[in-house]
Amino acid sequence: MIAIEKPGKDPELAVNYRHISLLSVCLKLLECLTLGRIAETAEDSLSPDQASFQKSHSTCDYVAALTTYIEQGFQYQLKDRRYVSRPDGGI
Repeated sequence: MIAIEKPGKDPELAVNYRHISLLSVCLKLLECLTLGRIAETAEDSLSPDQASFQKSHSTCDYVAALTTYIEQGFQYQLKDRRYVSRPDGGI
């Protein structure tokens, strides 16, 4: 970790530094090689419902789908307690 002073700021205050982590070129190369070898295997073992850590899967899409599901539940008065419930039994 390297701290680089922000220009024009008081060097005695810790908040006036940018913290930068530098990896060596060898470690970056090793990371790329390892990722290339395990990416296909890892993608096959992940659930299709998992949004993070997968190409062309956005958590925003899943949040939008969940929001739509909840809205439809209110519209059609669905009472599926696995997803949304209140202590008084309402949705």
